[in-house]
Amino acid sequence: MTAPDFPAAPAPLSFGGTPRIYPMRLYGDPVLRRKARPLSPGDTLQGGDAYAALAGNSSVRCSLGFNGTDGAGRIVNISAGHCDPNLPAAGTANASPVHVLAPMDTLGPKIGTFEKTVLDNHDYSLIGIDAPARPRFENNLVRVPGQAPVAIDGVAQPVVGAPVCKSGARTGFSCGTVNSV
Repeated sequence: MTAPDFPAAPAPLSFGGTPRIYPMRLYGDPVLRRKARPLSPGDTLQGGDAYAALAGNSSVRCSLGFNGTDGAGRIVNISAGHCDPNLPAAGTANASPVHVLAPMDTLGPKIGTFEKTVLDNHDYSLIGIDAPARPRFENNLVRVPGQAPVAIDGVAQPVVGAPVCKSGARTGFSCGTVNSV
């Protein structure tokens, strides 16, 4: 499967031990919290990979969006705004932590926190990536189950009728067309 041809962008966009188990509900799915395993340098995180966002006793299971850098050169992941369980705290010391989800939906290591969350006419968030996890995000890939990942090499303004694709940890990879802007 190859990525569709997108219109050219006018400019680049910058932006161990015995597990302790606490059942959490993520869209009806239990997630297990356990001691985090160390990060493996070759273990990349790509668009479409699962993560859990935590706020107190609540949590949300979501998929990573696109990896990028913000205006200050910090590594971020652009995800959905509805994935932040504590929207008002984004960008503060109380921002929701983001953890990788390991097999069987067990809670993996913390990889970052929500720096910005927007949920009005738009639905997006910026996840600031913690220093130890940054090497895992230094890629432009989106996971396609059962196939090679798709490399993202540009951005474009959305136009009605343009092709658009998404990759989700639960929903897989699919494409369609933009029907409104």
